Amino acid sequence: ISGFVLKSITTAIGYNIPITISTEFIYYIILPLLLFESAYNVNFHQFRRQFKTITFLATFGVMISIFIISVSLPVLIGLPLPVALLFGALISATDPIAVLALFKSLGAPKRLQLLADGESMFNDATAVILFRLIASFVIADQTVDSVTIITGIGSFVYVFIGSIIFGGLFGYIISKFIQQIQNDRFVETTLTITLAISSFIVAEHAFGLSGVIATVASGIILGNLGKTKISGGVAKFMRELWEYVSFICISLVFFFAAITIDLNLLLQNPIKSLTIILVVLLARAISIYLSFYITNNSKIFNTEPNTPLQWQHILNWGGLRGVIPLVLVYSLPDAFEYKQYLLIATLGTLLFSLFVNGLTIKWLLVKLKLHIPKKEDQILKEESQLFTIEQHKQNLKTLKPSLIQNTALKQIRQEIQDQQTQHKKQLL
Repeated sequence: ISGFVLKSITTAIGYNIPITISTEFIYYIILPLLLFESAYNVNFHQFRRQFKTITFLATFGVMISIFIISVSLPVLIGLPLPVALLFGALISATDPIAVLALFKSLGAPKRLQLLADGESMFNDATAVILFRLIASFVIADQTVDSVTIITGIGSFVYVFIGSIIFGGLFGYIISKFIQQIQNDRFVETTLTITLAISSFIVAEHAFGLSGVIATVASGIILGNLGKTKISGGVAKFMRELWEYVSFICISLVFFFAAITIDLNLLLQNPIKSLTIILVVLLARAISIYLSFYITNNSKIFNTEPNTPLQWQHILNWGGLRGVIPLVLVYSLPDAFEYKQYLLIATLGTLLFSLFVNGLTIKWLLVKLKLHIPKKEDQILKEESQLFTIEQHKQNLKTLKPSLIQNTALKQIRQEIQDQQTQHKKQLL
């Protein structure tokens, strides 16, 4: 909004803002920071419970979405097939940050939150890899034949496996460095930022690997193995700092997207813009329901719990488009003739996603009664509270009588006892 307002004011007074943000800065700094922050917060032990479902959704689901968009837009609005394919790759990545915050505040099921978060992080990686692969053919105007396809598949396998190994190893090494540092929040946090950016750049330029996968792998390793090495007093500071870094990165990309886009082009052909948005929504719906139909009915996935239809509705409508598609559009060279067109289509879809899907997902959660915590979630919560109270009672026993008045001590004990009784009753 601030970007649009500033754009309107400067246009009215005829002043051109001399501030720009380079493609290289967005791709090599902002993108790895965003990916790392998301990967760093993944709990791998919880993620394993839904590993096959999430990875299927983030690969097969994304490819189905890309296919539908790439075959629909040339027919409906006359967009060239290669450009439609490129747009499908960049717009299929989802970003449910706002939805996840809503899940937590309303008490949505934990497994639903895990599905949304896991799918988002891994479909980012899938979409970026496919986007770079497609862009290399579209922009260079190369012909696609059997040789290039086989070469591309072989390259994809090498890049995929190699990037995981490289990123995981890099994350492990930095974890060991952090282990040697005691309670220095600036050095420990700087090491994580260094890991995020250097794993991306080194993977891309030194080894010809995928910076996206390498950064995600290093973030997961550090977020699970490395967290145990981080000093206790530093962990909270690091978590809050990374949240702030993510906020700044997202704000920069949205702000510069708003002040650089030509608003007249955005509003010039509302029918075409609406068609693009509807196609993206349709592609998302088909990819979600088809993917879950397969995972719920295939023997390959029978070791993991099925995903209820109500959850599928939420994952479909809550698949907001975030900053990654904008980052990918900006990574295209300025000489590419469809760059401005793709930027307009992407921003229009993003705005619809944020202001329509984002503002109605709460209503849908309440309508489907998914805002009420499940019984098992309530049981876990009450048990956790009882464990905490027991810890408080043990801590009280260690206090020296001289440090606290007897009357105050009795009052605290009584309050803790009342809380324990209340939680036991609730648990029963």
